[in-house]
Amino acid sequence: MPDRSVVAVVNSADEQGRVVAEAVVMRALEHLRTPRRVADLATAALAHHIAALPAVIVLGQPGLASALSAADVEAIRRAVGSGVGLVNLDGELAARLPDLLEPAVTAVDPSPSHAAAAMLTTNEHFITSIRRADRLPFTSPVSSWPGVPASGASVILEDDTGAPLVIAARAGEGRIVHFCCAPALWTFEHLGHGCGLDDAFWRSIVWAARKPFAMLAMPPFVAVRIDDASGSGSEFARAADSAALRFEYIDELNRHGFIPNIGLFLDDITEQDGPIIHAKWAAREAQFSPHAFRDSPNVEYQIYMRHDGAEYSQDELRDHFARVDAKFAQWGIAPSRTLNSHWDEIGADALPFIRERGWMFMMTEPRFGKAFLDPEARTWFPRPYGHFGYILDHMPGYPEFFDAASQYVPPAGYRGSVDFLSGKTVFAHESPDNNLNGAVEHGAAMIVRGLDNLVFGVLMAHEQRIASLGIEEWRAVVHGIAREIEPYEKIFVPYDEVSEYAWARHGVDLVRATYVQDQGLIECATAGEVDRELLLHVFTEEQGEVVRTFHRLPAGRDVIFQVRV
Repeated sequence: MPDRSVVAVVNSADEQGRVVAEAVVMRALEHLRTPRRVADLATAALAHHIAALPAVIVLGQPGLASALSAADVEAIRRAVGSGVGLVNLDGELAARLPDLLEPAVTAVDPSPSHAAAAMLTTNEHFITSIRRADRLPFTSPVSSWPGVPASGASVILEDDTGAPLVIAARAGEGRIVHFCCAPALWTFEHLGHGCGLDDAFWRSIVWAARKPFAMLAMPPFVAVRIDDASGSGSEFARAADSAALRFEYIDELNRHGFIPNIGLFLDDITEQDGPIIHAKWAAREAQFSPHAFRDSPNVEYQIYMRHDGAEYSQDELRDHFARVDAKFAQWGIAPSRTLNSHWDEIGADALPFIRERGWMFMMTEPRFGKAFLDPEARTWFPRPYGHFGYILDHMPGYPEFFDAASQYVPPAGYRGSVDFLSGKTVFAHESPDNNLNGAVEHGAAMIVRGLDNLVFGVLMAHEQRIASLGIEEWRAVVHGIAREIEPYEKIFVPYDEVSEYAWARHGVDLVRATYVQDQGLIECATAGEVDRELLLHVFTEEQGEVVRTFHRLPAGRDVIFQVRV
């Protein structure tokens, strides 16, 4: 039966290149949960590795041109001609092995230039059909070998000089996507995964691959995170029409499908707002988490650890959690299972109390027991990419806790506020006026980046900035964001659903997908155990258009199942 896996070509004899291939390709394929195989040129000729023709071949290790023999090149050309896709992430290959990429690019100068940004050239191609960013600057320029697009090929991204950066072409029955730059583009030195080009990465694989093609990526979930919430008790809700009064901002979020997770300053909540919190929780229109005791310049109103990194005593923690329990009992609601903590700070000594209450999910960057600004707070490698903005992984040292975070930040971690309203409102004199258009643009970009990364989309804000907006201004912002993200596939869910789904998916992999053409179905196999249904992404092609559908993958261990396509 025709194989629908991805084959990543590597050369383990080149240790330095193999390390880059791991960062560039293998981590990404693990994150996408595609069925995948490794073709190691150090162990056998490529023809042996692809005797069972895959859906797509990915070349992403620098220096492969020296390891690919003439027979290997011919094996790739034959496979592509028969319908296998080829995604090449090493622009130098086109200069060193021109016959391999000639359906996409010709006349490649062996001397590299440098690309400093990715520029959108067309939305007419599947790979870039919903791309928002017209220009994406790189962290530092990357080597590039642009060449001349072959006849019939499409330049879908170019660099800042107007030279081709990504070229897509048909080749016989197959397809080629050629990145003209070095694989180092996908490292944080130049850009990296999670930093604005991942939509082009995974959609290149999908477009080039033989269909039907399946993967067990995260669904396009969209959630909302609101920190520092006081509602009517906010000292920043001074205007009579403040969006924070009576938590009115929740209504507008709900009107557009958003279900916020709100981190409460517990002692700030007024008696009048208690029933509003209960009603929103009971209607499943909002979730609430104990954030801190109050909004105050005195940061020692923390619940889980002191802001200087010191742990609270056991007596202090017992008192804190008793106060938390009493507040939530007073409102008649249960806290979300995803903990939204002030400054993302959670003491190691607080974990037994947190575990006892079943708050097993986090949305944080720092390690437990480390202050937010502690240099050691981020001395861990969060999956999928080691990027502290996009995390789907167990908390380091505490595998029973799972972290699901999607934050619009540079990969090294905190470099300013992740709040989409930061610098867009009059709060703390950050702006002379409320910049509604800027808020819409930043909010939409934040959600879209998470969706493009196949992590999940999040709209994140601190309530103090929402409180600085009038309710009509807030409505205009939320309406504008909803309009901007309308073209994207999305599933609005509460944050707990994201966390629980990500936890379940983390323990299972899609290890096989084969197409049974005469029966019109794709047969898949998973490895690992999952206690809930997951959604399988299946891509087909209808009248030249790539279409994604979702199919329910049953719970169980090492499941074999079939999907009709």
